This record gives sequence, structure tokens and C-alpha cells, in this order.
Amino acid sequence: MELEKSTLQIGLERPLKILHITDSHIALCDERDNERKKALAERLGSNDREKYLQEQISYGREHSDLIVHTGDLIDFTSHANFDFARKILAEKKLFFAAGNHEFSQYVGEAYEDFAYKMNSFREMMPGLGAPLFFNARIVGGVNFVSIDDSYHQFEPWQMTKLQ
Repeated sequence: MELEKSTLQIGLERPLKILHITDSHIALCDERDNERKKALAERLGSNDREKYLQEQISYGREHSDLIVHTGDLIDFTSHANFDFARKILAEKKLFFAAGNHEFSQYVGEAYEDFAYKMNSFREMMPGLGAPLFFNARIVGGVNFVSIDDSYHQFEPWQMTKLQ
């Protein structure tokens, strides 16, 4: 694991350590998924992505106040990806912001717009068990906020909630 450390002075009483992780692209499938999903997972391969992500989270547990994952935890919607993501998102120190791949049914095989996202959302929301469109948490005096704009569109309710 390669780390790049940055320091920001924002006037906090004590330092706040954050581990930023992004674009893990976990690509798992199992017998509950259809043949297209299985072929997609096989084509993408794992390349030890799950192991590396687990190492990053273990490091974050020990060395940070908050782990921030900024999207594309999974590469596409599948039962096995949801199972894996649920375990990751159960980590108390983890703050999650959804990316476009959280909604991708078959990577690069469809025009992804709001209707596509909502179709995926109905399938995945019970699967991930995490806030996807808006998430907020205060840690060490800093308010972390994520707003899903995976298809470059904020919804009016998201902006109202942010305000």
C-alpha cells in the first residue's frame, strides 16, 4: 500500500487523521447471479482487490479517525458484491460516498441516466444498507457530507438537505 500524506490547517483543536480510499472496483459474483454477471466478473478478475481493500481498512482502523471511501467500491451490482460491500460498510469508522459503479448493472453496457440509476437503486438499496444519495457525519468537529452526483445531477431535495 502506498500512502500519500497531506496536512491541512483548518483550525481544529486537535489533529484529525483521515484515510481516503476510492475506486476499489470489487468484481464478485456467485451462483445467485446470472450468466452475464458471472462472465463480467470473470472478465474483470479480482486482482486481489478485496485483499488490498481489507488491508487499507485495517490500516485505517489503527491509524485514522475516519476512513472515507469516495465511490466505486463495487464495479457492478451483484449479490456477491453486495455481500462484500455490506461487510465493508459495517465498519464504524467508514464514511461512504456512492460512485457511478454502485449503480452499474453491466459495466459500460448501457446508457446510464437517472432512470437507469433508479432501476439499479431498487435492486441494490437493500443490498448495500448504506445511504447512497446523501450522507453526513461530524467527526472531530468536521462535517463530512457526500451527495451522489454519479450521473452529474443533483436532485433538489439533496441541495435542500445540504443547506
